[in-house]
Amino acid sequence: ACEMGSCPHAASCNLLNADHPWLQNAKKAPNVPLGETVRARLKQFSVMSKFKKKALR
Repeated sequence: ACEMGSCPHAASCNLLNADHPWLQNAKKAPNVPLGETVRARLKQFSVMSKFKKKALR
């Protein structure tokens, strides 16, 4: 596992740790729809990511 300061990705490495509270509580999280606004923003993000990749070629 990463330690703070030794890895540039320490925060994300910490999230991948099975003991992290977000992963421990994942089974308790309610399964509710995110809503149309969130869906639209995710779709827009996806489109912009594809656009950005093509623009940087």
